[in-house]
Amino acid sequence: MFMKAINSQLHYWTENNENNCHLKALLEILKKLHRVNQIKYQLPEDIFKLDVLSDWLNFYGEAYRRSCWKMNLDTSEDMHCVIFSHFPFVFDIRSKTKLLYADSILKIQERKIRAYVSLAGIIEQEESELASLSTFNLRVRRNHLIEDVLSQLSQFENEDLRRELRVSFIGEIGYEYDLGGVKTEFFYCLFEEMTRPEYGMFIYPEEASYMWFPARPKFEEKRYFFFGVLCGLSLFNRSVANIPFPLALFKKLLDQVPSLEDLKELSPVLAKSLQTLLDDEGNDFGEVFYVHFNLHWDRNDENLIPNGSSIVVNQTNKRDYVSKCVDYIFNISVKTVYKEFQRGFYKVCDKEIIEIFHPEELKDVIVGNTDYDWETLEKVHRGCQIN
Repeated sequence: MFMKAINSQLHYWTENNENNCHLKALLEILKKLHRVNQIKYQLPEDIFKLDVLSDWLNFYGEAYRRSCWKMNLDTSEDMHCVIFSHFPFVFDIRSKTKLLYADSILKIQERKIRAYVSLAGIIEQEESELASLSTFNLRVRRNHLIEDVLSQLSQFENEDLRRELRVSFIGEIGYEYDLGGVKTEFFYCLFEEMTRPEYGMFIYPEEASYMWFPARPKFEEKRYFFFGVLCGLSLFNRSVANIPFPLALFKKLLDQVPSLEDLKELSPVLAKSLQTLLDDEGNDFGEVFYVHFNLHWDRNDENLIPNGSSIVVNQTNKRDYVSKCVDYIFNISVKTVYKEFQRGFYKVCDKEIIEIFHPEELKDVIVGNTDYDWETLEKVHRGCQIN
């Protein structure tokens, strides 16, 4: 009933329409219903989505209203102003992605305006100097990609990097302005190099397809900070990052706690053995599973509790053991390097915007959606050939 009423009110919505108070009131009630449903889990999440928003809403205007509201938190909000992103549960992933990109464009334009203002009154200012204030320029050698990128990032570590990124490969085509091909290739090549198992920045448990942070990194912590910055730059500049992280990473970015289900994605063999422990209710548990409170991970044995290698896992404490295994892998063992990665990522990206995504959605928008419907694609291709 409320969804139908909101859809009806959308036909009359304009930015300054006094009747917007009705739409806002309906959204506030729907927000309460959504909060209750999150506790009870009686209705599917999609029932709250307003599918029309992705094609109907001016997302640049939405990002601008959101920005103005943030700058005026000390004043009372206009009762007629409806900021749809304050009700993110009505956004589908298309709407969330469009808002994210619109917010990036808005920040880039704001940076350009500040650059023009800062140079006001200076006669015959060179265009290149103006561009350097409003853009982030990287000039790299293809054969020394990581070295060049990290060297230049270190020079801008304390600066605002929420600017338009321009990339050029030395000795090749210059800056790209429109199509983004050079930038796309840059991120692809860079992440491919940095995530190679041979490079050693990340571990690949059990030779699985997903990578994770090492318990004993061979690189300095700052390198993980810069890797986070690069992931943020990729997203901010509307590129995808081929970083094979499991869903657990995107949960952590959203302050959610990874579980045994996430470990099944990262390390299937270990997770299966832990699930077997949980499922076994036999009286001979101790004889079948002779396990102690330690864990072999990243080529090392770790005690999960003090003197853990001497404490046997049994039916009473097995859940605590599994919980500590999961916590060690996803949190304790990577605490320092993950903290640096997260700090770098949020140095570029606005956390308030990122938080409107669910973990699965955030993974799709950062890495790209690889769940292709090959059967449908083949049918379309055949249809084109016939026509």
